[in-house]
Amino acid sequence: MCSKRRLKAIMFAGFAVLFAALLAACDAECFRGPRPTNPAVSLQDAVGIAERWLAVRYPQSTFNLEWYEMDWEMGRWVWELDIRVRPGRVEYEFYICVETGDILRWRRDLD
Repeated sequence: MCSKRRLKAIMFAGFAVLFAALLAACDAECFRGPRPTNPAVSLQDAVGIAERWLAVRYPQSTFNLEWYEMDWEMGRWVWELDIRVRPGRVEYEFYICVETGDILRWRRDLD
């Protein structure tokens, strides 16, 4: 037979697993605010921020916006941008905060 203490521990672990599953299913929908309809940093602003960042590293290049999306990442709304550097086979992915315009994260991919 199980002791009361062990039974309580098993029940607590079960509730913890259930709570974690509910949070994963929710995908933080419950915790984020509504999608901004008029963000402080527009898509054009975000692209300009990323292009200025790239221009320092690739002064003789042009940049093409390949894909974009406003998404909930890292606990805030961000512009997620994929920008290709021309000439070349380099693509950058940026996460730019819609409230501040800060580049929160970037990643370089080589095709």
